[in-house]
Formats: sequence, C-alpha cells, structure tokens
Amino acid sequence: MPHFAVGKRDISDAELGEIDGQVPAHYNASGTIDRWGSKRESLILLALGWIIYLRKVYFNY
Repeated sequence: MPHFAVGKRDISDAELGEIDGQVPAHYNASGTIDRWGSKRESLILLALGWIIYLRKVYFNY
C-alpha cells in the first residue's frame, strides 16, 4: 500500500468534519489562493490515487 494514500486517508478522516465547506484548492506562484474547492475534493483525489495504485499492482500497467 502506498504511504501517501495511507497518510492522505488519515488526514481526511481526522479533519474532514472540522474544516469549512470551502478549502483552498490551488495557489499561484506568489502563494495566493486562486481557486477554492469543496472539502470533498480531497476524497476524490484519494479515490483516484487508489484506482491508479490498484491498476498498477493488479493489471501491471
């Protein structure tokens, strides 16, 4: 199991209920926020990471 996926899941489970509905989703080169997104986007990224990992492990792509 990739370490980044485990860490991302721990952070998501622990903090998802505590953060606001909108979170910073992208920063520009000067460090200011230029896009806001839903807190659920972190779960979408987690699921995508797992899909890629499982595909590489089980289907050898």
